[in-house]
This record gives sequence, C-alpha cells and structure tokens, in this order.
Amino acid sequence: MKSFQFRTAIAFLALCASSSLFAQTLLVHYTFDEGSGSTTADSSGYGSATNGSLAGTASWTTDTPGGTGSALSITKGTGDANLVDAAATKVNTITDTFTISLWLNLQAAPTSGDRLVSTLTGNNGFDLSLLAPSSGTISASNFRLAVFVNTTGGNAVSANLNYSADDQWGFIAVTFDKGKVTFYTGNTDESVALLANSVNGTLPTSVTASTGSLQIGNTPATINNRTPTGYIDDVRIYSGVADATFLEHVRLSNVPEPATAAVLAGALVLVAAALAHRRRTR
Repeated sequence: MKSFQFRTAIAFLALCASSSLFAQTLLVHYTFDEGSGSTTADSSGYGSATNGSLAGTASWTTDTPGGTGSALSITKGTGDANLVDAAATKVNTITDTFTISLWLNLQAAPTSGDRLVSTLTGNNGFDLSLLAPSSGTISASNFRLAVFVNTTGGNAVSANLNYSADDQWGFIAVTFDKGKVTFYTGNTDESVALLANSVNGTLPTSVTASTGSLQIGNTPATINNRTPTGYIDDVRIYSGVADATFLEHVRLSNVPEPATAAVLAGALVLVAAALAHRRRTR
C-alpha cells in the first residue's frame, strides 16, 4: 500500500512539473486576512517592501469567498479614492507576460472605468478595469472586464461577454501573453472557465515599467475616483501565463472543496449515530 502511495505521489509530482503549475512566478499576494489595522501584508515571500497601505475609508469585511478570514472593503466616495496602495517594485519586473487573479463582490453599480488592480501612470504600466457592458446599463450584474497596457486611452482589450458579481463572490483572472489577453471566471461553486472565446481591442506586446505605485481598487493614472463599491479578496499577480488548471488550483485555495465538505458532513453523521447508539445501550 505504501509503495502504491509513493508511486502515485511521484507520478503526481511529475505531472505537476510538466504542467503550468510551476510556469509562473508569484510577484505579490494580498490575502487581506489581517482583519484590522491599516496595513496588508504581501504574502509572496519577498518581504515587507511591497506591503500595502489602506487609504481613505478602505477597511475590512468578514464576508469572504470561503467564509473565514477577512477581505478588503472599499466604497466609492465623493472625495479621495479608497484603495490599497503598495510599491510596484516587483510587478515592474513584468515585461511581456503576466497573470492577475482575485475575488470580487460588488455591493453597488460600478462606474465604467473603475479599477480593480492598476499600475498605470500615463504611458506605462497596466490595469484591470470594469467597463460598461456591450448591451444594457452598467450595474453590479452587468459589466465588462478590460485590460489596459501603457495607456489609459486606446490600448485596451475587453471581454466580449458581460459579467456579474452582484452581491456574490466571483473569481476573476486575466492573462497577458505578448499582447494576447485571456479572461477567466468562476465562483464559489463553479470551476474556472473562459469568460469569452474572443475579445475586443488590441494591446502592445510588452509592458513598460510603471513610474507609480500598485493600487488595488483604484489607479495612480488619475486623481479621479476610480473605486468600485464592494469587496476584493486574495489578489495575486504573477509573471508568466497561467492556464485554467492552475487558476482552478488558486480558486480552490479560497473555498472549501466539495469533497472536504462531504467528508466533514459524513463524519458528523457518524458521530451523531455513535452518540445515539451509546444513549440507547445505556
């Protein structure tokens, strides 16, 4: 039995090594599990230099994809934007490939141009934005995802399908591969899948290093308020291009797996049955 388990483990590791599981380098990772204070740690392992600071009225919520820990809570205001601000030191090493993943839960209709993640400062950097839908009025249940590179104007690519994160947690990921953009989505119950088979727009083939900071929930490109009202959790930025298998692994790291839930439920049933049997035999 142990020999079989060992061979299985070796086979699994070989499969992982040949897959995209190790094709990316984690640059920054914000879990937002602090739950209090004005600082969120970068969990990528590169040290505290890229820790984030909560600005404006940015705060915490216990509403999370997995039901434990905490998440970032931001609200669109009439004055300064509410966001997390961090040094762009690591993400500025990105040249022609990157992957962004995060969880989003909108609590109000966004404004077209609201930012989720951004390092844009004019003609350099990149961001992940929310845009008006291809049809209908923009709302928490009807918007497009878009990526901008090296400009806040023309160089943008958006998904052909609209998306919803209306008072529910949605998993969002985007990859950039020398100008090619791919959008993925999932949620707490559904696995990661392509959001759209085609996209609108074109992008440069490489990213120019930003002269600004990394912002979550806004952008350094403008003094205008680009904060969507809602919750954001588990923001990760990688160099390299992830695929759906890798991103599913990321998604599952934030939600209880059905198999685990079933085992726990089964264990509770067995414990209840044992207690009932014990009472009957007394």
